[in-house]
Formats: sequence, C-alpha cells, structure tokens
Amino acid sequence: MTAAPALLIALIGRGPVTLRYIYKPGQSLLYTFTDSSSSVTRIDGRPEVTEYKQTGTGTLKKSIISVSGGEGVVDETPVRGSSERTDARGTTTQLTSPVTRRYTFTTLGRVLHAERIVPGGPPDATPQPFDGFSFTLPEKPVSPGATWAETLRAIGLDGKPIMVKAASTLRGEAMRAGHHADQIDVVFSSTFISIAAGATTPVTGSLRGTTTYYLARDLGQEAESRSEVTIVLKGTTTVDGKPRAVARTLHLAQTRTLAK
Repeated sequence: MTAAPALLIALIGRGPVTLRYIYKPGQSLLYTFTDSSSSVTRIDGRPEVTEYKQTGTGTLKKSIISVSGGEGVVDETPVRGSSERTDARGTTTQLTSPVTRRYTFTTLGRVLHAERIVPGGPPDATPQPFDGFSFTLPEKPVSPGATWAETLRAIGLDGKPIMVKAASTLRGEAMRAGHHADQIDVVFSSTFISIAAGATTPVTGSLRGTTTYYLARDLGQEAESRSEVTIVLKGTTTVDGKPRAVARTLHLAQTRTLAK
C-alpha cells in the first residue's frame, strides 16, 4: 500500500472529534503574550487624531486551582511583563501589574464566574470590560468545517452588559508549541449603546473581531491563541459652538503562546 492511500484512510478513520477543556488540579502552564491597543478620533471636518498607542509583552501563568463536577477554577496571573505607551505627553514604560484573574469554567469553556485578586487584597467580582469574552466548544462531536453559533453576554467598555454574536468553525488539526491541536476560528460582532462615566449623551457602538485558538489534544488547554478587536464609538461633540459628528476607533490585539 502506498503512503498516500494510507494517509487517506487514516484521515477518513479519524471522524468527528469531541472538543473539551480538561482541568487537572495543580497543573500550571506558562504562556508568553503580546498585546497592543490604539485609539484614533475623527471629528467631522477636522484631521484624524491618534490619542495613544500601546504595546506590551510578558509571561502569564495559568494555574488550575480546583475542579468540581468537571468545572475548573483557573487563575491567570502575569508573572512578568511591561508595556510602552505613546500619547500627547510622550512615551512612558511601566511594568505589568500582577493582578490575578480567577475564572470558573465548564468543560465547554463557558465562564460561570470571574473575579480579580490584587496582591494583598480580597477577591473583587466587580464586572470588568471584556469579561465574558470566552467562546464555547460544541456539545456534540464535530468534523473539520463544522460551524456553531452562540450569543455571549459580555461586559462593554462602560461596564454595562452587551450581547455579542459569535460563530466558531473547526478548521482541523495543527501543530502548535509542540502539541497536536485542533484549530478553531471565531468571528464575532455586537452593536450597542454606551454612556461614558460623567457623560449625559449616549453614543452608538459597534464591535467586530476575530479569534483563532488551538486546543491541545493532550492538555485540554490552549497551546496558542490570537485575537483582534475593533470598536467604533459614534456620537456628537461641540466645536466652536456647533455640534459635530465624532467617531472614536479602538483597535485591540493579543497573542498567547504556550511556553511550557
């Protein structure tokens, strides 16, 4: 038998896969990360203004604290990192704060609870922007090319809930960070009304983004992920005593790669 038919038979025999997260108490994983963000404002009739640009790099520790009924309590803590920000005042560099984000996940990846733990302080469950942006796995086995949809209840920039529509697609197997993994692509979007702190006039908002993540088959955890999000806020402002249309565009990007 030649190699090509043998490979074809192996692929056919693989069939649908059951995608699940696995939580092993005491397990710790290290990830390197990069993140970037920028904000650009355009007022009708005036040149576009870049408010700031920021980039950061570092290492993140992911620890499985406990497991009960298949649900895992997971801590994510930056162990080292720094960021550089450029705005009208110049360029500044600061160390990444070692704030722990503690999540309770199901084996499908659904977030049941989220809180922050500042070193030396008690847990704080106050909703934070982007809480809830965790895309879930399908309940039934799926084959490459399969797509599943969901609606997430996430937290927006103003701390208020927004509804996010997401569609995930299983692309197939890939090697990432030395692990056989299943590649999953996600596209998501939302429209919402937002009122900034201290403001009285609401603005309309739209959110568009993509995420690709690789679920390692042996670990039941992500070997790599990358995300990009664009948020556009539109409203009005007063310039020279006249109302003007204003649009603010935020671009956010993040990558994580399993180090060990």
